[in-house]
Amino acid sequence: MPEGFTILTDKPQQDEEEGRTGQRQQIVDAVLDAGVLFWRDPDWNTFATVKGQRGEIARFRVRTKAFAMLVRSIYAKRHPTRSGHPGSVSDKALSEALPALEAMAINEAPRLHEVRVLRDKGVIWLDLGNEDWQLVRIDANGWRIVASADVPLVRPVGVRALPVPSADPDALAKLRRLLNLWVPRDAAGQEDLADLRLVTAWLLAALYPSGPYPVLALDGEQGSGKSTASKMLRRLVDPNMAEHRATPRSEDDLLIAAQNGRIVAIDNVSYLDPDMADALCRLATGAGFSKRRLYSDSEEVIVSVARPVLLNGIPSLLARGDLADRALAIALPPIPDAARKPEDEVWKDFEAAAPGILALLLDGLALALKRLPTLRLSRLPRMADFARLACAAAPAFGWTEEEMLEAIEGNRAAAVANVIEADPIAVAIQSIATNHASHTAWTGSATRLLELVNEAVPIEIQRERGYPKDAARLSARLKRVSPALRRAGVTVTLPTSGGRAGREIRISLWEQEGEQRSERSQRSTPDNPDTYFTEAGTAQRSGNAAERSGNADESGQCYDKPLNNKDRNAGNARNADSSTLGSRTSPPVWEETL
Repeated sequence: MPEGFTILTDKPQQDEEEGRTGQRQQIVDAVLDAGVLFWRDPDWNTFATVKGQRGEIARFRVRTKAFAMLVRSIYAKRHPTRSGHPGSVSDKALSEALPALEAMAINEAPRLHEVRVLRDKGVIWLDLGNEDWQLVRIDANGWRIVASADVPLVRPVGVRALPVPSADPDALAKLRRLLNLWVPRDAAGQEDLADLRLVTAWLLAALYPSGPYPVLALDGEQGSGKSTASKMLRRLVDPNMAEHRATPRSEDDLLIAAQNGRIVAIDNVSYLDPDMADALCRLATGAGFSKRRLYSDSEEVIVSVARPVLLNGIPSLLARGDLADRALAIALPPIPDAARKPEDEVWKDFEAAAPGILALLLDGLALALKRLPTLRLSRLPRMADFARLACAAAPAFGWTEEEMLEAIEGNRAAAVANVIEADPIAVAIQSIATNHASHTAWTGSATRLLELVNEAVPIEIQRERGYPKDAARLSARLKRVSPALRRAGVTVTLPTSGGRAGREIRISLWEQEGEQRSERSQRSTPDNPDTYFTEAGTAQRSGNAAERSGNADESGQCYDKPLNNKDRNAGNARNADSSTLGSRTSPPVWEETL
């Protein structure tokens, strides 16, 4: 061999690969020897359950930074350096070890994982989120704190600790003092606690594992404490590093927030576009989200998730009827300067009251579990599951089922007025129905109706984006506002078939009591008096009078009974005195005769 030349070999590279392979196996052995158990969910996401030195049981998603740090810690203790320092793991060896660890979960039975709250075999588990991984076990007999339990509750990044619940007889009064809620008095001097009942019911629902959930919308002018109230409500049931988020830019952003927390809280909402409003509705009710998997042409990612939603903003957030129908709208009054407190004093009061408030909510949840199987209500409003849960828990807070129902129904009455007043098309349709109330219902084509609507709507509004420019768009708009109009006493019957007669739209008021048969009676056949019509025009059979009144149909298919005087007055009384919602003019009340 010529002098000065050497033969290059692959030995250093081979040694490096052998060393990495050896460390990869050392990682796997160390993790298994530490007693880490692996499992998966039905979508093949893998998780690890780790028992700590103090007996706590922690759970991690395998493909997270938290689990990677745990693996490094286990390896460091198992393989110290010659000098006695903790050993270190190369990034390459760790990335190669994770698939081997995930393989341990392939043959395990799938388990449904959740964040913060989970129901398993009739028992509700609440993750307190503290370093000891303590849980609260809730059943029909009560609740208690347990040190550990093998339930598939995981903690995404950002989850923070709840207060440790502790009974406090003044908890409800403290919650009322903390939140700047509107509490009017009637002529007899009795306080109207409707807003307090609605907020308490929403907090209770946030601790219940299954939806659908209502959207809590805090409204009010600047200085009414909306952001502070939102933070308090979230800290009571799901504290998080990111207490509030900006309005998501896309459905993907919304889904990420939902997967990494129990509550989706959006702060300072000034506008919700139709697509995001629809996405929030699906999130609250538990509909599925889907998209194409990254780096794949045909594989789809489908996620079904239901989460309580918390919104706050200055303008009314619920102009869209579909969102308003699922929402609890709370208008906060402005805080007088003389009543303001420094922020540190406010949060000091909150920290002192939070353990007792959480304990009270857990009392209500346990009572609801006990009463729900046999609970029978005289009527069911929209969001019937939420209403049943709230009414079942009402006695734990010193309220009756009827008081809780009245709060929910009064809130919906105000929402109906909001939707109509915020939509110029709905206002115009209501005017058309009123003008024809003295003789017959208005009937005509969508084109003719658009002409009449344009005569009533200012030209500036007609130029706005989203205003229906043709008959097809008007028909689509009518489908969206017709539920609110129906609740206000105006029936809009859209075409259900082709042909000249099939293209006509019919607009009418519900007949006054004793004058004519109700709209539903007119459309029923003599042979089938229990037949009602869906919005699509399909005849259905109702099983009882409650269904015929529209109160028992959670899907919203049957015609709702228009607001009665009690519901309308409850909604208008709250709106008339609220400085943030302005003055409201109520449409006429038309009672239905069954």
